[in-house]
Amino acid sequence: MVVTGQGIQIDGFGVLFAFSAAATFSLYLIGADAVLKETSSPAGAMWVSGSAAAGLALYALLSGSAHVPGGTHQWVPVLATGMFTAGAFGCLFAGLRRLGAVRTSIVSATEPLAARRDLPASIDPTGGRRGGSADPGRRRGGLAGPAASPDRGAGSVSPPSSG
Repeated sequence: MVVTGQGIQIDGFGVLFAFSAAATFSLYLIGADAVLKETSSPAGAMWVSGSAAAGLALYALLSGSAHVPGGTHQWVPVLATGMFTAGAFGCLFAGLRRLGAVRTSIVSATEPLAARRDLPASIDPTGGRRGGSADPGRRRGGLAGPAASPDRGAGSVSPPSSG
């Protein structure tokens, strides 16, 4: 799909949403650049991560889907996600401080590519299976790709089929 251009359908709403997302992120970086002049990158990362967590918690409460994790098997992923998110924002803000808003937005535009550890498999949305649908993990993002797929062995990544 990415290399050959086959299977791509361009929709006006999709283009509008893509440009809107880019404009919103650009405004976010410009605003963050102005705010970070008065605070450190780790402090900014903690404020953003904390605000995002509060917003998500409020949404979960209002939608009725909130529940408190029970046991280590649920708390470890929650805490690890929080730490990695704060670390990612810390790196973003450190880059923003060093590079400025324009260069940081260009560099961070490559983030989706870096998040996809299985880029060759992402070219074929079926993951090489004929008649199958895309892995649910692939629709959510790059971290839950084929290695986490229940129909393949852990760590086994098959190349896309050629025909």
